[in-house]
Amino acid sequence: MPTIPEVFQRVNREKFIRKEDGSLIPQISSDGAIRGSLELLDVQKGQRVLEIGTGSAYSTALIALLSGPDGKVVSLDIEPKLTRRARRMFEDQNLHQVQFETRDGCNGWAAGSPYDRIVAWTTPDLLPEAWKHQLKEGGWVVTPFKALPIADTNVVVRLIKRNGKLKGKMSFRVRTLP
Repeated sequence: MPTIPEVFQRVNREKFIRKEDGSLIPQISSDGAIRGSLELLDVQKGQRVLEIGTGSAYSTALIALLSGPDGKVVSLDIEPKLTRRARRMFEDQNLHQVQFETRDGCNGWAAGSPYDRIVAWTTPDLLPEAWKHQLKEGGWVVTPFKALPIADTNVVVRLIKRNGKLKGKMSFRVRTLP
């Protein structure tokens, strides 16, 4: 199974973060935020992962490599242009274990559940109940939360589902998309 540093080396970031005209896609998290979240997520070979916020699909490619050909990644984005673009990019690379859906990530994707891991690149006001219900017992959610809204400060947390409840702790500060 590849490590996080190895998947960062294998995936061409530039291919994902630029449109056909060369301009940047605005929906891209920093490498530091992606790396930190992936370390917390600790994706294992063969796991089912729900990604909230496809964006450029760069992080989707990293997660797909971490979960391997026997894993499954479902990536949701509210913006149809982004999910269409991501589908085309992944078809070109023969990464068929990834499914892209256009929808509000707060509702998750029940059809693909239960998930071993859920990762969000957007900041929910409250943790969506759907995520808790779609997560396997012992599964993890990694998501940013607003720590100090007045200072525009977010923290990333890892929550673990134990006995049907999510428990966890703050991990690191990050600037994320609303």
